[in-house]
Amino acid sequence: MLGKNRIEHSISESRRLTAINHNKQVDINRKILARLIDVVCFLGKQELAFRGHRENEGSLNKGNYCEILDLLSKEEQFIREHFLTNSVFKGTSHDIQNDLIHCVTTVLNSHILKELQITNFISIQADETTDVSCQSQMSLIFRYIIDNKIEERFIGFFDVSKNKTAAGLSEVILNELSKWNIGQKVVCQTYDGASVMAGEKNGVQSIIQNIYPIAIFIHCYAHQLNLVLLHGAKTIKDVKLFIANLTMFHTFFSRSSKRSVLLREQGFKLPNQCNTRWNYHSRAALTIKTHFNELKNAVSHVVDDPGWDSTSICTASGILSIMNNRKFVYLLVLFSKIFIFTDHTFCILQNKSTTDIQYCVNEIKSLTSRLKKLRNETSIHDIIKCSVELNTDFKYTNEEQATLRRLTFEIIDSLIVQINIRFKDFEKLEFVEIINEKMFASYKVHFPEEKLRQLFKYYPDIFDKDRLKNELYIIYADTLKYFAPLEFIDYIFKNELQEVYQEVTKLIQLVLTIPATTASSERSMSTLKRIKSFLRNSMSNDFCLL
Repeated sequence: MLGKNRIEHSISESRRLTAINHNKQVDINRKILARLIDVVCFLGKQELAFRGHRENEGSLNKGNYCEILDLLSKEEQFIREHFLTNSVFKGTSHDIQNDLIHCVTTVLNSHILKELQITNFISIQADETTDVSCQSQMSLIFRYIIDNKIEERFIGFFDVSKNKTAAGLSEVILNELSKWNIGQKVVCQTYDGASVMAGEKNGVQSIIQNIYPIAIFIHCYAHQLNLVLLHGAKTIKDVKLFIANLTMFHTFFSRSSKRSVLLREQGFKLPNQCNTRWNYHSRAALTIKTHFNELKNAVSHVVDDPGWDSTSICTASGILSIMNNRKFVYLLVLFSKIFIFTDHTFCILQNKSTTDIQYCVNEIKSLTSRLKKLRNETSIHDIIKCSVELNTDFKYTNEEQATLRRLTFEIIDSLIVQINIRFKDFEKLEFVEIINEKMFASYKVHFPEEKLRQLFKYYPDIFDKDRLKNELYIIYADTLKYFAPLEFIDYIFKNELQEVYQEVTKLIQLVLTIPATTASSERSMSTLKRIKSFLRNSMSNDFCLL
């Protein structure tokens, strides 16, 4: 009965009415705040910026946040009355928007923290991009298994403009691992092929692994291998200039419909240039090499025809000079040969990473072997011969040939080093095949002892070795249990068999946490690309915390 009848309300009718009006206003205020939070969550979910440059009353576009509230006010009377009558708190100011963003972010982070405390294994994924304000920011994602589902949680953007070295990038990651208190759970690290991180990721993964030894480094196989190798070779000045010149072709023809039509009249078009389309350089090099003469005719037409504007003529003259440059043409032929091998290996990694680790390892070794075969005098003479066929006016002197020989050897050596570093931990993934349901029948006859030893070697203190082995024996012997990893862990929990298959459950969770070992790692690529695209188009870090 306490609180149902307040004595002051019984004595004074005005106090009772005041309390009723106060409670009504509180209820309205909560509804208003709920709508504001709904709008914040909607914009965050849809990855839309909250506001633009102008938000005054006379502006036709006051920003997404204010425009959505105006739309809601047309249908909901309490919102409309709030904006018409309330002069103290409307909830549309910049400060209130940012406060709401931070509040929602805090709630989301607390939810993520609870999940991180429950889960057994975590992998970290990092990417780097530059936003519209020219700040270089690194995004960080945690991947783990919770409630038998793979979850990938975006943690935030971190400004790395001042220090993009391996030490600077790794410091940001280590600080976050310490902040979330999950360092001992990290079993894998993977980084995007972004240009800024490419030169430093090898150092980053080594620093992280020195502190957390079981955090093996896995290449992000969703990205084109040839771009990864190119970034490694960009430390060579001539290669950096070659890549810049390569992108110049598409830039020139794509910026004008008249130029595009001219190129189509030659019977081809250049591939679209996009920073998130990793196979651009490969296709661009092949297209330019294949249609070299047609492309040269198109550019020469722009230079010679007086009907073109001065900007087109000036740029076309520069492109023509590039096409008449013996070193550029030589590198064009060289990288066209290299891309043939790397594209093939990339396709293998895309299709086989989830099923046959050893096959992928053999392909990587084969790629290294093919590149080494290009490192000889015969290959250099063939490339020079092909370059002369593309431009019959060329004649390479002995001194130029010696310079190109040294450059070729330097490029190939750089690529081989990149491959060895990039994929050095890939062999460690052989243990993934222990739970490959397509091989259970053969494991029933020949138990995968070597793969199991490899698992215990890289993750020595996680599993009960004898129990895991016994559980695997039981699974391999029963054809009714030949499930894919996600299906099997679902089967375990639906039938409440966690205690029966305790070690196998941990093994499946470990494997699914590693991005490159499951087809769902496509989500990693999708998440990183969406975040990168959103950040490029956002006005500031405050607007995209969600």
